[in-house]
Amino acid sequence: MMLAVITVCFSLLVTITTRPVTAQTFGLVCQGNMGYPDVCDTFSFASLCHGITDILHYDATNDSGEGTKRRAAIGCKGTANQCAGHTGIECDEYPYASTYDGGLGCYPGGYRGPALAQSGATRCANGVQNGRHGQAIGQFYDTVLHHNNGQPLLVGYQNNVRGPLGQAIAAHGTQACPSGSGTDIYRYRSTPASTCFPHIFSIDSLSLYSTHLPPRSAKLPCSWSPPRC
Repeated sequence: MMLAVITVCFSLLVTITTRPVTAQTFGLVCQGNMGYPDVCDTFSFASLCHGITDILHYDATNDSGEGTKRRAAIGCKGTANQCAGHTGIECDEYPYASTYDGGLGCYPGGYRGPALAQSGATRCANGVQNGRHGQAIGQFYDTVLHHNNGQPLLVGYQNNVRGPLGQAIAAHGTQACPSGSGTDIYRYRSTPASTCFPHIFSIDSLSLYSTHLPPRSAKLPCSWSPPRC
């Protein structure tokens, strides 16, 4: 009986362990009539100032409205939203709430893959520009990722042209980075703004691990299940 249980456990882990999938590049449009430089600056603030990953993992399922929960966790919903009350201004977040990395990885919703981001950034952005970006990323999910769940995407700048903040960082280094304390239009978070239990987990070499459990070399029992936010 013990041998049978071990065999089943091993089979399950083998089934969900897959070969790495090549990330498809999403290029941010930072200039021109259809550009969204404010959104580009959110990415620059996150990636260049705080080292947040440029590889995200698309959530095609959005189970139980997890996109909305992720926006609350990063501070783009409720009383934590520093952009609220300003006409024509919206809270823009990175990593995107449409990815498993969004919301500081609080809502993985069955995700299996490399460890998720555990921090995030927001910027009070022009609402029109934010809408353009939303349309662009939606089209990318439709035509490039084809709504494949868990598909990685590599975020970058189209034609390597950055927005104002990205250009300032290129010229002056990270001293051009905003404080990100929430006293200006930028905010960096490493803990969730909403009541949530961040749980970042992954499967690697038949090992299931998380930031709240032993190192990735540790083998966990098949009966183990992650806690919920």
